[in-house]
This record gives sequence, structure tokens and C-alpha cells, in this order.
Amino acid sequence: IDEAMVDAARAVFQDENFASKALLNIGKGLNLATTFGKSDRYGLGAVVLPFSQVPGSIVLRGAEWSPIGFIRSIYEAARPMAGGEFRQKDAVDSFTRALLGTGILTAGFFLARLGILSGLPDDDDDLNAMREASGFGKFSLNLSALKRAMLTANWWTKQPAQAGDVTVNYDWLQPMAMPVAMGAEIAHQRDLQRLDAASGKASTLSP
Repeated sequence: IDEAMVDAARAVFQDENFASKALLNIGKGLNLATTFGKSDRYGLGAVVLPFSQVPGSIVLRGAEWSPIGFIRSIYEAARPMAGGEFRQKDAVDSFTRALLGTGILTAGFFLARLGILSGLPDDDDDLNAMREASGFGKFSLNLSALKRAMLTANWWTKQPAQAGDVTVNYDWLQPMAMPVAMGAEIAHQRDLQRLDAASGKASTLSP
């Protein structure tokens, strides 16, 4: 029954974890600071961080579904060396999530390089508005472009968006959406570095 309750709490992001507790303590600290120590329930923290449990759980769950999750699997495997009990289920679950999350992150990276997937919004508001108007805004997957890549088996050439393409948002698919977005952001940052390097080289060659 206890294990079922823990699994149920994880399913709705209500499980106890250090990320949620950290956000809760930050909110209480802001409340105490803005009310001069009179209340830890009301104040700036209640406005800035009105919710801490679900966001903290989602962030931690996203970290588990990434290469960071291997830290948890190493910890679980090393528990007997420190005199603790070996929890086989926790060790297997943490390793499996980290392995799958790493694969999902890699897939997000390559799909973003192909122009099929988008991640975080760009710093340029005009560019974001243009992408939103075309239906390919933040956290979007171009299903039509993905289909074209699958039918042609061409996973090396960038797939340009075409009129009538069907796109969907994937940000609701938590916690797996987080490693996908991480991979897309890594690809985006690599493209920005290449553009900066190219512009710097061009300015050096100009008279």
C-alpha cells in the first residue's frame, strides 16, 4: 500500500523531493523578508512562487530523464558500500530513466538540427512572433517534415517548412518533454555559435 501511494504521488507530481522543498523554503524566506518576519505564508514569496510542489517535481523528474539521472543510479548502486540497503527497483528505474532520457535528448538534438523540432523561444521577439504565426513556435514538432524525412530516409538534409505543414506542441508531454527541449536547445546554441564565428570571421576579412 505504501509503495502504491508513493507511485500515485509521483504520477501527479505530488511526491516529496528536495527540489519542491527548496522552492517552498525560498518562498517562505521571501515572505519573511517582505513582512519583516511576521509571516512565512504571505508576502512576496506567495506572489513570485505561489506553487512549489508541482514545478519542483517536474524539474526533478526532467533531470531524472536525462544524463543527470545516472548520478541517481550510481548513488543507488553504491548504497550497500555505505552500509545502506540495496534497493533494486530504485536502481533499475533510475538507470532506465537516465538511459531513455539520454536517448530522447539525443533525438531532440538531431530533430532540431533538421528543422523538425523547436525548443525554447528565441531572444528576438519579432522572430518568435513570426514563428508563432507560421504555426512553428516554441516547443513544436513539425509532423509533416518528420514524415518527409522518414519517407525519403534523408536524415542529413534540413527539412524546410512548407505551406500546410501540420505541427503539434509537445510541452505537455512531461517529463519526457524536458530532455527533448534540452536537446533542441543544445542544437540551437551550436547554431548560434557557428553564426557568431562566421560573422566574426567575415568582419576580420572585411577592409
